[in-house]
Amino acid sequence: MAMTTRQKTAIIVALIPAFGIGVYKAHQTSTLRAQVQTFQQQQATLSDQINQVTRDRDTAQRQLAALRDENKRLSQNTAELPKLRSEVTRLNAATNTASSSATEIALKSWSSKVGLVKQRVNQTPEVGIPEFQLLNEEDWLAAVKDRNLDEDKEFRRALSTLRMAGEKRFAEMLRPALDKYIESHNGQFPTALSQLQSYFEPAPVDEAILQRYVILPGKELPSLLMTGDWLITQKKPVDAEFDLRFGVSKNSWAQQGVPSWNEPSRPL
Repeated sequence: MAMTTRQKTAIIVALIPAFGIGVYKAHQTSTLRAQVQTFQQQQATLSDQINQVTRDRDTAQRQLAALRDENKRLSQNTAELPKLRSEVTRLNAATNTASSSATEIALKSWSSKVGLVKQRVNQTPEVGIPEFQLLNEEDWLAAVKDRNLDEDKEFRRALSTLRMAGEKRFAEMLRPALDKYIESHNGQFPTALSQLQSYFEPAPVDEAILQRYVILPGKELPSLLMTGDWLITQKKPVDAEFDLRFGVSKNSWAQQGVPSWNEPSRPL
């Protein structure tokens, strides 16, 4: 039998409350789920914060323990400081003593070598030159300190070093004397070395020194690379294998880099 409109309406009216209750319950369930998720998230965040605080606390405790250990160590070091200072003082004194002893030993060795060289010069005067009188003790020590005088070649090198030192000292005296002479003689170069005697300071030099030198045209000694027309140089070497040639000219002087005595040394 077909339902009337009134019956249908009555049924719908009866169902509406039940449907509303279902929707309400579904809404409540959804809300509760959201609240639970929010709570769980908050709980997780709080748990992370608690863990971080715990880690920070543990780190602080470890640092505190380390500081206590360091403080204890520093206290021990402070107590040992006087002992350490005493040890440092002792070691410094020992080092200075050893250094002084080593220096004394070296000086004695060098002095002994100087004695041997001077003995050789006395026994064989031809290896010496008058310029040796211009040397000081330091020149002698410098010439022998690194030489093994047990070898004849090293002995010759030491003697050559001494000759060069003496000749250099003479050159340092010769240059100003020569410049003064040239200035007072209208730019003219001397024709004899004896003409320079009154220009040496503080006094004339030993004539024996002047006898070792000669005046030459500059072009005859091109290896010296000097620009002057005339120059003063040694007449001959004592040991051609080791001795170096030098020249003194107006306002300049030069020395060969290697021994070379093949160029002429005839007098003016």
